[in-house]
Amino acid sequence: RTKTVADNSSTFLMTNIIPQAPNNNQQSWATLESYCRTLVGQGNELYIISGGYGTSGYIAGGNVAVPTFTWKVIMVLPNGSNDVSRVTTSTRLIAVVVPNENGISSDWRSHKHRPRDRSRSWRTRSPTPSIPT
Repeated sequence: RTKTVADNSSTFLMTNIIPQAPNNNQQSWATLESYCRTLVGQGNELYIISGGYGTSGYIAGGNVAVPTFTWKVIMVLPNGSNDVSRVTTSTRLIAVVVPNENGISSDWRSHKHRPRDRSRSWRTRSPTPSIPT
């Protein structure tokens, strides 16, 4: 995101943020982002997509929905070229689904999900979400 000023600026838009509980943002999410920086420092490049799911309330006068969960999927590739051709069935994927609330584990690893587990494990808290897998 820092290749150009325009790329970097595009990440700091209101359309690119969601409200997060302090424990989610400052602990679980922050430690996962730190781990991502470690992976990059080890000679990897990452493709990351993230978002929110569900609605646990509203802020800003009812104009902004607060998601019940935040999720992130990270694809890890060793540095190289022609990324698409390097994606295989053994390419590492990291997927997390973090309750957007305080009092949760600060260790992002406790929120890891395998795509095939998502509907079973979330069913106790909410309807089955539709997240990228």
